[in-house]
Amino acid sequence: DVCSSDLTEDRVRVLTEVSDAFWSLDKSRALASFTQLFQSIESMAAEPGANESRINNLRQSTLARIARRDPELAAKLISSNPAPKPVERFSRELNAMSTPYAETLMSVALALLKTDLQQSVSLARLALRDGMSQTTRIYLLQLRAIDPALANSLLEQAMQQAATRNPAQLFDALAFWEYAFQPGAFHYGPISWSTSSDPR
Repeated sequence: DVCSSDLTEDRVRVLTEVSDAFWSLDKSRALASFTQLFQSIESMAAEPGANESRINNLRQSTLARIARRDPELAAKLISSNPAPKPVERFSRELNAMSTPYAETLMSVALALLKTDLQQSVSLARLALRDGMSQTTRIYLLQLRAIDPALANSLLEQAMQQAATRNPAQLFDALAFWEYAFQPGAFHYGPISWSTSSDPR
């Protein structure tokens, strides 16, 4: 029973592999198993004394596996999760990060960019609902080298999302400017980057 309350971290990882393996054999069963597994992780997180960092790693690794198979299910599970606390949100925005779930989706999208473009873009569109981030910025620049039209359409979605944020985020404007003008190097507070490398 996937929903049992005594799940351990190792069992979660094993059940994630099993659920993924069922995908090609019985998709409906795999979907149900993934959903129950994610709910079980949330039950673990609600237990007294739960290790938040380790639970979050489990949650994100499971979500990444789900997203590879069914982006819409991943989005549904993300939306069912409680909103982050204000302090957490402030810390993410200060460091140009999106929500943990969107970061997971965008990381998977980045990994799939050269092997499954359609799935990659689908995941990126879902992640963009939670705003821009350093990972999103890297993704857009790499996607443009592969398919400029697709990259431009994602940028338009990102700009529309950014327009709804109040207060507006300086990082969003800087990332959009970089995409348009491609400077050789760029700086944002303690973060610096070039168009050929990751932020440092």
